[in-house]
Amino acid sequence: MAPVATLRRVDRYPQWALATLAVISRLIPWALLRLLSSLPAFDSSAQLLSGRESSTSLRWDAIHFASIAKDGYRYEQHIAFQPGWPLLLRALSSVIPGQTTGVDEVGRIAQMGELLACGSYVGATIMLYRLTCRISTPPFALTASLLYLLPPAPGVLSSSMSEPLFALLTFTGFYLAVRRRFWLSAQVLAGATSVRATGVLAVGPVAWIMMFGEEPILRTLRRPVRLARRCISCIPPVAIIIAPFVTSQTYFYYALCQGGEREEWCSNALPLAYSHVQEKYWNVGMLNYWSPAQIPNILLALPVLLVSLLVPYVSTATRQTNLHILLPFYIHSLALTLLLLFSAHTQIALRVCVTDPVIWWSLAGLAFRWKGSSRSFGAASTDTEGKEDDMTRMSKVWVWWTIIYGAISIVLWAGHYPPA
Repeated sequence: MAPVATLRRVDRYPQWALATLAVISRLIPWALLRLLSSLPAFDSSAQLLSGRESSTSLRWDAIHFASIAKDGYRYEQHIAFQPGWPLLLRALSSVIPGQTTGVDEVGRIAQMGELLACGSYVGATIMLYRLTCRISTPPFALTASLLYLLPPAPGVLSSSMSEPLFALLTFTGFYLAVRRRFWLSAQVLAGATSVRATGVLAVGPVAWIMMFGEEPILRTLRRPVRLARRCISCIPPVAIIIAPFVTSQTYFYYALCQGGEREEWCSNALPLAYSHVQEKYWNVGMLNYWSPAQIPNILLALPVLLVSLLVPYVSTATRQTNLHILLPFYIHSLALTLLLLFSAHTQIALRVCVTDPVIWWSLAGLAFRWKGSSRSFGAASTDTEGKEDDMTRMSKVWVWWTIIYGAISIVLWAGHYPPA
């Protein structure tokens, strides 16, 4: 079926169609993980939680989430994870009856994590569509959302991992901010920060929209008094967004640095337990990951990183007229990309990419040879005549790469093989 024919078929009820396709896109990798449950695990650490054969959902970071949900922050390395996701798993897993199902506590946590992750991904798909419709055309939004259904790491996103919920909260928060419902946006994005520490980066787009809105930047800068008032009005929403991270780091500081022998990081100008643990246990830091042994992992994430860095090219090629609206999201995406490239385990870009709307906007811009100005994110046209029927070669390469590597990644995840 031609891509444009698919777009037209779901155009009448796009959100219902997207929800249905999103459910299917989550059920397929979930079912494959179940079929691969007998695959010998490269790492048996998940069994330390319960002593039973571990679920294929409990791999890598999911083990830490389950451990925190079950026993709290027992180990120092757990500080690298925000409490929102484990607390949610702990609270909701109790509704699964263990005695009648024969599933222990860890198994119930894993099952609830899978259910929440899959449901959140469906919701994130819808919110990506709604967010994109606010700043672009429905056909463009539909293209981005359909591409979103083919993530590079589908197995990870159908397991007990926090990225789908973080994506749902982030997209919803941005959508509310674009609609200028800043207080509600801040509360939703605070929820995102409680799930992942990188949620603090969302203060950038929200503050930008509050200060500049949809006006050209230079026009706003010519009115310094009004700009100053807007800057002051940004303080409460920004404080709300970063509050979960500040609260958790304050708690860990007083728990670990008061009384007894103080560790060296406690005396830092900015004593963050998060940074200390990330560096100590995961070797996270500026260029720490750049070593010959990690070249394969960096190359593996290269397609995602290239799409992120191609945003300026897409903006120029599509002759966008609303760059001042999209700029805060571009800056947010660039900050996240540079963080992944230079100061993190770069291969996690394969799963973190689902939390960044700009990547999918960039892919949608590259997907077709859009005619005239309708390829622009801000084009006024609402039909599908603004692009040619055939996808570009670059987008076909992306789709086939996500399908092939996605299948491989499911096997790797089920067997607890790297990359994480």
